[in-house]
Amino acid sequence: MKLPQCPCGVAAVLVAGLAVSLPVRADVLQSAGAGSALSRVDARADFEHLGALSDNPYIEDGLSFARTALTFDNNGCGYGGCVDTMPATFSGNYLYGTGPGGYFSISAGASLFKGLEFIAGSGYGRDAPINFVWEAYRGAYQTGGGRGSVDSGTVLGFTDSAGFDRLLWSESLTSVDFGSSFNAPAFDTVQAQFTDAVPEAPSYAMLLAGLGLLGMMARRRAAA
Repeated sequence: MKLPQCPCGVAAVLVAGLAVSLPVRADVLQSAGAGSALSRVDARADFEHLGALSDNPYIEDGLSFARTALTFDNNGCGYGGCVDTMPATFSGNYLYGTGPGGYFSISAGASLFKGLEFIAGSGYGRDAPINFVWEAYRGAYQTGGGRGSVDSGTVLGFTDSAGFDRLLWSESLTSVDFGSSFNAPAFDTVQAQFTDAVPEAPSYAMLLAGLGLLGMMARRRAAA
């Protein structure tokens, strides 16, 4: 059955007088500035634990952080990182690594992100521009991606009302990618907002009940 789409991003199905709302896909949008992607904070990670230096993935407050092709131990700087390297908005420990094509992956288990924010830094120094690249996924499907350049210490935001479950992010001095560039991403103070619980099971139950009612009405007409 083809579902009609409405401008609010919700597909509505009317079955035997029952209105059933089903989520439809939206794309992840990237923004800059604190609060640009969040209306509330459901989870937060500040990396103030020694496990952040070596665990892969490192998990804090339900948020999971994995390194791919990146060094550990804040690239040898240890807990608290390298002095005067990261922006002043970083506090205490943070996550930092270097490597060809290296990147961080942020996820939250079975939860879906509605919004995600973190302070972006650079292993090239607090005065270096942050040239970043990112990709967002929901399951196996990519739901967003892009690249940009901001000042060190900028809060980057990513949001999608339909939800995404994984964000890949990296940074380099000039051009940056997930394959050949030498990347040195760093970030701190990750905050997440999860999608509101969607009553998908009741909605589908209503849909099935409506279809069953239509089938019963059709059988009655055939018997009449």
